[in-house]
Amino acid sequence: VGVAAETFPFVMERTVMPCDTDHSGVTWHGSYVAFFEAARCRALEDLSLSYRELVDQNDCHMALSDLKLQYKRPALMGDELLLWTRVMGTDGTTDSVASLKTRVRFQTEMRLKSNPATLICVAECTLVALRARDLRPTRIPQSLREQLNIYLASRHN
Repeated sequence: VGVAAETFPFVMERTVMPCDTDHSGVTWHGSYVAFFEAARCRALEDLSLSYRELVDQNDCHMALSDLKLQYKRPALMGDELLLWTRVMGTDGTTDSVASLKTRVRFQTEMRLKSNPATLICVAECTLVALRARDLRPTRIPQSLREQLNIYLASRHN
């Protein structure tokens, strides 16, 4: 668990509710997407940013352009989950966002809270910056790039 805390600094807890599952108590595949979106939003909040601020102050939406899920085992109704999230550079590493212009990548691991060694699902996604007023591609706002650079630099000190 200690390695994960170093590698995945943003942590969110979530309990699988009945509305998240199918008739057999297994988490419905679409619920995973919502869980991972909540984890990304929490990571941005932990960086002192929010989607609302990006829109209101920067005329920017961060739209999902790519999503890859790898299911390892099902999450069941009542399971308490840990979602460990990290920000990645556009090249897929956690080293730098020097090339970060219009996109940012996130990776999240979903694990059982009672046994964090139990991996349930891994998500990797790319968000692209769009101007809120016309939904055209734009540069990631300077405030977000600065926060991401500070975060990534701190991971290597």
